[in-house]
Amino acid sequence: MRTKGSQNELEKVRRHAVSIFEATYDAGAGFHRGKGKEIAKRVAEASYSSVMRWRKDWLDEKSPEKHRITGRPCKLNDQQRDELIQCLKDNPHVRWTLAIIGNHIEVFYKVKCTPSAISKMLKGRWNIIEARKKSADY
Repeated sequence: MRTKGSQNELEKVRRHAVSIFEATYDAGAGFHRGKGKEIAKRVAEASYSSVMRWRKDWLDEKSPEKHRITGRPCKLNDQQRDELIQCLKDNPHVRWTLAIIGNHIEVFYKVKCTPSAISKMLKGRWNIIEARKKSADY
C-alpha cells in the first residue's frame, strides 16, 4: 500500500534514505546485515522493503527518481478540491452523502465522479461520519 503524502514529500523521504546510504556505505564491507532495518527506523516514514528497494537502486547507480503514480488522476485540480472540502466543512447542517457530493461536483465543476472516486478524493481530508456527528451537535 502506498504511503500517505504527496509525491514530493515521498521523494524527500527517498532522498533522505539515499543520503544515509552514502554516509554509512563502506565499499569494502558493503552493508552489514540489519542495516536496512536501521535505516528504515531512522527514516520513520519508510518500510524496510522500500528502503531495501531504494538501496538496490542506489547500488545499481540508479537515481531514486520519483516513482510514477499509477491510476487515473483526479478529475478536480487541487484548488477545486480545496474549494469542495471548504464547502463541505462550511455546511455541516447539510446531510452530505457521496451522491449529493457527486451532484454538487457535477453542477459546480461540470465533472462527473463516481462515489468511489469521491471517497478516494476526500480520504484523509474530510470524513462523512465526523461531519454527521457535528451536524447532530449543530
